[in-house]
Amino acid sequence: MRSPIPRQAHLIEAFDWMWSEIPNSTIAALWDFGTQLNVFSGVKTITDPDHFVPHWIPLYYRYVLYTQDEQEALEFLKTHNVTHLMLTDTEVIRKSEDFSYVGSNVHNDRHFKMYHIVAENRPIGASYRLRPHRNHGTPLAFIDIAPTPSKQLSVTVQLKDGKTIEKKIEYEPGKQTQKAVAIENRGVILYFKTENQLYNAYWVPPTGWNSLAIKLFLRREHSAAFVPIYPVNGDATAKVKIWEIHYPPNINTNDKYLETEPEHHATEKEHPHNHEH
Repeated sequence: MRSPIPRQAHLIEAFDWMWSEIPNSTIAALWDFGTQLNVFSGVKTITDPDHFVPHWIPLYYRYVLYTQDEQEALEFLKTHNVTHLMLTDTEVIRKSEDFSYVGSNVHNDRHFKMYHIVAENRPIGASYRLRPHRNHGTPLAFIDIAPTPSKQLSVTVQLKDGKTIEKKIEYEPGKQTQKAVAIENRGVILYFKTENQLYNAYWVPPTGWNSLAIKLFLRREHSAAFVPIYPVNGDATAKVKIWEIHYPPNINTNDKYLETEPEHHATEKEHPHNHEH
């Protein structure tokens, strides 16, 4: 049911780059990219559709993608002899609600949803005003975005509890870019065609905002352990990003990351609802 070859240009380009630059590496990536990575990039993977340990899929989601503890992620990756981490917009944005649920315990501890926020119709010349799509599940009332004389963007966040938070963000004139704006322990992700043309935006609750995948892929908060190497031009809006892993000396392996089935067959998970806290 899956295509044997990548059909998206961004995947083909990334696979070609890996083939020439990091062959014979071991890549941590989504299991459904596994076989394509093996064939088209010449790299090893943790899991793939041809031969994989099914339980390692939720373990990867739990301890790497959606962990809020970098050391935990590094221990998992070292246990699996991983040299590089590949993230895509699939697991970070489009499928994060589903995959974070798979990676959670029975209390849905790592489950979150990214909320699409959309622009209102405003008078010509007025600032952008964004509101949550259908206004579901967030403390956000609206966000206003306007240029400033200092060639920054002013971001004003109005919460439903009456609190107003103001931020200033830098932009690169004439370039498509993506910006992450922290709002206390959560935040918004903004996509611009140019410095004043917003084309997409998301509100991210705390569980997602502080997850490793979003820290690396969207917030671009790279520790010394995760060194970004692709795309080589540093494009913030790229749909595929790769990091080389430099393990600190205090990172050890742990056999719990090699378990092939859950320790206990837990009761059914709670129904996910009201993700924002």
